[in-house]
Amino acid sequence: MGVPVVATPQAREGLNACTDDEILTAASPADFAAAIGRVLDGDAEGDAGVDNGSIGMRARARVVSDFGWEASLARLDRLIENIGAAPTPAESSTSPAPSLSA
Repeated sequence: MGVPVVATPQAREGLNACTDDEILTAASPADFAAAIGRVLDGDAEGDAGVDNGSIGMRARARVVSDFGWEASLARLDRLIENIGAAPTPAESSTSPAPSLSA
């Protein structure tokens, strides 16, 4: 189910430090053409001697690890814990509340 991906360096910046064995990077149209040619020729991993499916499978494993249910729920749990630990406005205020009566 993993598919090799070719992305620009700018797109790759937002991918949580993916490594060269998880994504192919191309900065120019010629670079994109060369990278796509390597994928189609079955040589996306160059001298590593590993088939294209491996780079795609590693990329998928990264996505599942970073964005799957387990990772998403862990982030949600941390957020809820932080909200529960945050002081309420009344607790964080050191001065008395302003009086509404004139």
